[in-house]
Amino acid sequence: METAIDPLAGFGPTAKEVVEQPQVNAKAAFFYPFLNASVFRLMMWYYAAKSLTLATLDRLVYTVILAPDFTPSDFEGFSATQENRRLDDLPTASSSSEDPLPPWAASDIWKKAS
Repeated sequence: METAIDPLAGFGPTAKEVVEQPQVNAKAAFFYPFLNASVFRLMMWYYAAKSLTLATLDRLVYTVILAPDFTPSDFEGFSATQENRRLDDLPTASSSSEDPLPPWAASDIWKKAS
């Protein structure tokens, strides 16, 4: 049996803490830069998947679909390419952008590459 992988691991050590905190401002929300929590969870699942296995499918069900803030209607008009572009367009810690970094992007684990 395959060991379960924490889907938040690639988003830094504070990601779980951030995901569990209620937020008010959209740019301060744990799912920023994504549109909502459902899309954020799906994209986290995608980036955590090393290969598609039965355990990966189980993680999709338990960490995304069954999450209390998952809303199927959030995916009307969904585009994985557009959501990936949101990550690409995030400011870096060294940029002069006024937009804040998502809490998980400021960790040493998350790497931005070209």
